[in-house]
Amino acid sequence: MCWKAAAVIAIAIDIAERNPQEFAFFDVRAAREAIAYEQALAPVAAQAKQTASRIENSITKRRKTPVDQTLALYAAIKGFVRVPQGEPLIPQYEDMRRLVTTNRKKRKPKAEGQPVATTSSSNGAVAPSAPPRDAATSNGVNGAAAGDAIPSGHA
Repeated sequence: MCWKAAAVIAIAIDIAERNPQEFAFFDVRAAREAIAYEQALAPVAAQAKQTASRIENSITKRRKTPVDQTLALYAAIKGFVRVPQGEPLIPQYEDMRRLVTTNRKKRKPKAEGQPVATTSSSNGAVAPSAPPRDAATSNGVNGAAAGDAIPSGHA
């Protein structure tokens, strides 16, 4: 139970004690016991959490060198299984590859001609950017396509 829950329970106890007829269903004794239990065991739980964190850090430190060496061996085997002498190691390599390879989703490339969303720094609103100009289809004047009539005075 978190400290907010204990505070809410304490308020509920007060309400139930002041209005016993309306809230006869509320077990004041059980609520008081729950708060007392939390107050007694919360320090023990905090100490256990701190001990668990220290143990996890110790495990991580002990594991660092073997993990580094294992990844180096994996990189070496990755190339070695490509030659005939490495063929006997293929099953172990495949096992390692399945365990080492993450299954992150790969980003899809943007489709050509699709507007790219950009954010405005002032309010965070998203506005599409202009599609890229193609030099072969533009004459460079106000985005007009090649072969379009150029307005007078813009030659």
